[in-house]
Amino acid sequence: MATEAGWPSWRLLALDVGAVRIGLAVSDPSGTVVTPLRVIRRRPQVQAVAQIVAAIAAEAAVGVVVGLPLSLSGAHSDQTRATEAFAATLAAQITVPLVTWDERYTTTEAERILRERGVRRDRWREQIDAVAAGVILQDYLDAHIPPVLPPPPEHD
Repeated sequence: MATEAGWPSWRLLALDVGAVRIGLAVSDPSGTVVTPLRVIRRRPQVQAVAQIVAAIAAEAAVGVVVGLPLSLSGAHSDQTRATEAFAATLAAQITVPLVTWDERYTTTEAERILRERGVRRDRWREQIDAVAAGVILQDYLDAHIPPVLPPPPEHD
């Protein structure tokens, strides 16, 4: 299906995977506007994965973008490896493509957005991960103009 601009019509779901919480955000069908959805608990992992699978279905997402927490130098850390392991577990449970995307500076950008929106600092915890997921997805989409889907999953 195509939009009036001739680009494909589809939605992507983005995840900001933290040690405690996972933020979710989704693009509009044109792949140009991003909306933070919600924050879910990461543990138990089975429940978190089930909630993400349900969000993929509810939002009719055709791909998932997972923020990859690289160090400022671009090196992998323990959190990077934990996120990659979570992404691999999720990828095995979904039928849509999943791609990781560099998420450096997204928390700083999410804090700036919350400040500009006038959100009280004591309310940030419940929103920042979803806003950060939105930043990750917007960065991904901005790097892929016109929008493109993540590559299909690899099969063994």
